[in-house]
Amino acid sequence: MYETGGCSVDQSPYVMNQFDASHKNMVWPNESCDPSSVKGVADSKLGAFTFYAALKGCSTAVVSGNKALPINPRAVTNFNNTAHGRSVSYPASKNNHDSFLDSYPNNYGTGLPSIPGEAVDLYAPIETPVYAPFDGRIYHTGPIRSGCDFIIIQSLDHRSFAVLAHINDHPNKNTQVTAGQQIGELANLRSGAHLHFELWVDGEPVNAGASFSANNIWEAQKRALGF
Repeated sequence: MYETGGCSVDQSPYVMNQFDASHKNMVWPNESCDPSSVKGVADSKLGAFTFYAALKGCSTAVVSGNKALPINPRAVTNFNNTAHGRSVSYPASKNNHDSFLDSYPNNYGTGLPSIPGEAVDLYAPIETPVYAPFDGRIYHTGPIRSGCDFIIIQSLDHRSFAVLAHINDHPNKNTQVTAGQQIGELANLRSGAHLHFELWVDGEPVNAGASFSANNIWEAQKRALGF
């Protein structure tokens, strides 16, 4: 932009180098990708990085082939499984917080069997980007009483379904999406911003077998996506 305007690059207010007097001693932004040793620390070399982070430059999609993780793992601050009514906010069983595709009539028309599904809550900062895990289309969208929405994505080969809940600014139903495409951002929830994620492949939920811990479920989901 500056070159197009006839200016030299070092006239940009966002140039990152330690001689940029107007941006010396900027504080590291409180982003998930900040090393813990520098959070809140002033650094004479900062400048463009701080601006970049403010534009969510740290929260990029993690893509492998035609699959992607629904959220950048570096943004995740905590996680827990939501299967069978368990959640971080309510350690005791709580109704209406089960996996979506095993607890509603007709499973939203997906045709999936009514078998216990597993999901994971991935806690991250408000407005953290959420990505499509594979190429497909928005199969269903719906509101959640907390004031945000959930979406169901069907893969192009019809073998997989993914549910991503507690998000805002998502595409409309029947919209085509590609792996790694941003499809929303985390909503501000009273219990803490988080992504509810469940993955179904070939008619079965991806889970961790008999060990329904959040970490094991998340690892099983990542493996199913090729990570």
